Amino acid sequence: MIFFREATLCFLKLISLVPVESVDWDILSPHLSVADQDKHRSTISPLDRNEPKYFWITRNIDFTQWESDENWQALWLSGPHDRGMKEVSSHIIEATKEKAIQPNSSVLYFFCSTATRAQGSIATVFAHTLLHQIVCSSSADKAKTIATTFLRSLLEEHIRQRRLSRFKKGDSLPTSVKDILNVPDNELHRALVEATKAAKIQDLSIIIDGIDIILQEKVFVQNIYLFVKDMISAAPKFKALFTTLQNVDLQEMLGRLPCTCIEYDKERKGLLICYFLV
Repeated sequence: MIFFREATLCFLKLISLVPVESVDWDILSPHLSVADQDKHRSTISPLDRNEPKYFWITRNIDFTQWESDENWQALWLSGPHDRGMKEVSSHIIEATKEKAIQPNSSVLYFFCSTATRAQGSIATVFAHTLLHQIVCSSSADKAKTIATTFLRSLLEEHIRQRRLSRFKKGDSLPTSVKDILNVPDNELHRALVEATKAAKIQDLSIIIDGIDIILQEKVFVQNIYLFVKDMISAAPKFKALFTTLQNVDLQEMLGRLPCTCIEYDKERKGLLICYFLV
């Protein structure tokens, strides 16, 4: 009870120093590290379903069912990068965007290869890029709500971790926003979840390409796991596609999600026969 009272007083004090309710999208967006996903997609060749090297995906039973069934939630492709995964990801993004024309529908997508250290950690670029896509697919009157929800969630993390000394009375609003955004990677997923919920998306699709793990990126993969796990239960209609290299660590982390995995060179028995019958 004492801690709760102290936390409440800290939050009220911090809100008086950092008026996040005054922050609109135009103030927040210049401080985000956003990677241009469509510019990257423009460099990817169109998917050729008749190309044999793609058959392990395009003629796989699980893939064709996931592609056509709106109730099939998450699919995970695991294989070499040069075997068509980025082409399939780009194709699914385009096809899903064409269908997501009704209000409260959104397609979020991220090619991990677009994140650079110059922009910040991959977890930061991922969260900021998806936040930008959420706002772009929402109505103008929701943009401020989404922005303030994201910042408020991060501000609550600063309070929980007692990082209050960085906020000074008299700081400009842009300076305060930069300070709020400066959080460890493992605190980003909750803010992204809250912002997505604030957008009230009814039909949500997420495509994440090239989730390749090295030691320092485990927090990023954990963020993906937590974000997708929360969205599966929060969004009335939800679909997801992930692509990764074949990796034991990834299997241990992402394998906890309720998803179907298609692994390169481990197609269903009998599928090769189907290739010659089509």
